[in-house]
Amino acid sequence: TSTKILIADENSASRATLREGLSRLGYRYIEEASNGEEALAKINRYHPDVALIDVWLSKLDGIGVIRSCKQLDLSREESMKRITRGRDQVEIYEKAETLKMLEGLVDIYLPDIKYFDSAPALKYSGAADYFEYASKAVLEMHRQVGEVELDENSIAKKGLIIRHMVLPGNISQAVKVFEWVRDNLTIETYISVMRQYTPFGKAKDMPPINRKLSAREYSIVKAKILAMGFENCNFQRGEAATESFIPNFNLEGVDL
Repeated sequence: TSTKILIADENSASRATLREGLSRLGYRYIEEASNGEEALAKINRYHPDVALIDVWLSKLDGIGVIRSCKQLDLSREESMKRITRGRDQVEIYEKAETLKMLEGLVDIYLPDIKYFDSAPALKYSGAADYFEYASKAVLEMHRQVGEVELDENSIAKKGLIIRHMVLPGNISQAVKVFEWVRDNLTIETYISVMRQYTPFGKAKDMPPINRKLSAREYSIVKAKILAMGFENCNFQRGEAATESFIPNFNLEGVDL
């Protein structure tokens, strides 16, 4: 593909992981930046279609990079998409007040809601209060960007898309998550129901997540979601659950 991508992250291991994953998907034009000033310079020079920008950059943080692009009208002129992420993959396990810093800077939010109940959140992620924070964060994202808006080519240009990866032995979490979405957002919300879970590392010794999701489990979740009335759904094919999608982590550049 001719899509041009910029990866801006101080951690060389994170950049390498993203580059490897994107290369596997067929993306060939990838530039890297290790700080905010370098990222902004490369955006000006290369005009990337997609920029993967870490919030916590030195010299100029990710929010500053995006704000500068807005002021220079680079994002609109080059149709650049922005994706910001926090250090250590904090994702939406963050205070809604922090997200308010991004208001007006993000066009599309793509959060994952991992768990609804505190027990699996504590067991698998060590965060019993996960959903308390995640739900407030998603509501704030929805307040900022609303429902998905598509352009003339049916490509999302604004809005909220919620993802959830169904875990083996935990299909009740998927059902509860999307019941919450239905009751607290709208039935028009765009959702992505993922099935690519592959046990890796310590997870291989933690039943029931020491196995892949069964076709029956995923079919049950899919049927229940459709019964709720959701129409803007993306359901994943089974072949996505393979170790070929797992990057080769060698811990290079990681402080232990």
